[in-house]
Order: sequence, then C-alpha cells, then structure tokens
Amino acid sequence: MTAFAALLVWSHDTENTLASFGWKSKVVYPRRSRSSDGLEIRSTTPKTTISATLTWSLGDADVDLYTTQPDDETAWYQHVATSIGGRLDVENTQGFGPENYFLSSEEGDTVLPGTYTVRVHYYSDHLKTLGMPARAVQYRVVIIVNEGTPSERREFREGTLAVDDSGNATPGGSGPDWATVAEVNPASQ
Repeated sequence: MTAFAALLVWSHDTENTLASFGWKSKVVYPRRSRSSDGLEIRSTTPKTTISATLTWSLGDADVDLYTTQPDDETAWYQHVATSIGGRLDVENTQGFGPENYFLSSEEGDTVLPGTYTVRVHYYSDHLKTLGMPARAVQYRVVIIVNEGTPSERREFREGTLAVDDSGNATPGGSGPDWATVAEVNPASQ
C-alpha cells in the first residue's frame, strides 16, 4: 500500500499521536492491516496558541474566516497579518476551503489576554443569478487552543448560512450572511 493510500484509509480509531522532542508526529495504520507497521508523518510546525480552520460544503462559493483579537484588530482577507502576529494564511475564493488563522507564542507572536472572536461570513455564491438565489452553505470551523499542552482544547463548530452578501464584508458586519462561531480565551483554558 502506498503512503497516499494509507492516508486515505486513516481513521480516528487507528490514530496514534506522539509529542516528543517538540515534533508533531502521527502514525497512520491502514485499516484491516495484519501488521503493526504504519506510516509515520512528522512535522516541525510550531504549536499554535490559537488556530481556527474553516471549511465549507460548496464549490463555486466564497466563505470567509474572521478572527478578532482582544485589541479589536481582525485578521481577514483584506488584513491577513495582525500587529501581534495573528495571520490568515490563505484566501480561498472558489470553494470548500480551507482558510486558517494562526497565533503562536512558540513562534514569538504576542498572545494578548482576553477573548478572541471567530466569525464566518458568506461572501458570495458564484452560481447565484437573478433567477436563482444563493445556495445554502454549510460550514465547519475547527478551533485549537493551547496546542500540545496539558490545557489543549479542540472545538468543532458547524452551521449553515443561506444568504450571501459581498457588500457586507467588513469586520463587525452583521446580518444573515454572518455567524459568530466561537469566543475563546487561551488564558482560561
């Protein structure tokens, strides 16, 4: 079985996570394997203090991730890097995601005390026409706080937005095209 195929059959039941020497490591075992051999994948990526990953259900649709920090600065597609080091790594405009926000004290970012607000905005259904309204889009946000520490917490938030509005995209926007999905405080975890 190739490494690629082993990744396709990975499941949570066969996951073995290791955290030694500051490396993230995952051992992946093929289902129905008769041996204990697995494929080990290692990463030297620094641990994040806060991360949020947005994915969504539609191709040809643009859904955006916004993270507002305690200093009221927001990382979003028109402001991808904040003064304390928070960053949005990619602006996916064609569908499915992901879009990711990261803040890592391990990388030297400043983690401010207080609440970080994670929001989702349905910017545009590219298939919408005058005769056909926007399709409802389902979103999922995975939030990790204090990764790799005894106080690590993972949250999974899902929802649906049925209205798109490219003219209502600035941070602080509101309406049926917006959802506040989480408020996290890494110090209280």
